[in-house]
Amino acid sequence: EFKLFAGDTSRFLGGDAKRAESIGITFSTAEKVAAGDPQARTDISAIKVFVPSAMHRVVDRAIQVWGGAGVTNDLPLSTMYLRARALRIADGPDEVHRILIAKNVFRHYEQGQTWDFGR
Repeated sequence: EFKLFAGDTSRFLGGDAKRAESIGITFSTAEKVAAGDPQARTDISAIKVFVPSAMHRVVDRAIQVWGGAGVTNDLPLSTMYLRARALRIADGPDEVHRILIAKNVFRHYEQGQTWDFGR
C-alpha cells in the first residue's frame, strides 16, 4: 500500500477540481433526464467527452508527479491510465460527441434560443 505524505497532497488538488466539475455536470444532466428535458442528450454527449478527458488528465498528472514510479506496477497509475484512455473511446470517440454537441447547440442558436451547459 502506497501512502502520500502531507507535502504531496497539494500536487493532486487539480484532480479534486476536475472531479467536482465532473460531478456537477453529471448531476445537472441527471436532473434534465429526470425532467424529460430533450436538451439532456447534448449534455450527455458533453459528459462523454468531459469526464473521461478529466480522468485522463488527472491520471496523467499523477504519473508525471511520481515520475518513473508512475509507470511501474508498484503503483496503480499505469492501470488507471490504460482504463482512462479506454474510457475515452468506449462509448464513441470524443470527436463524434463533439460533432453531436455542435449540431445541437447550433440548431438552438438558429432557432433564436441560447444554450447553457451549467443549468
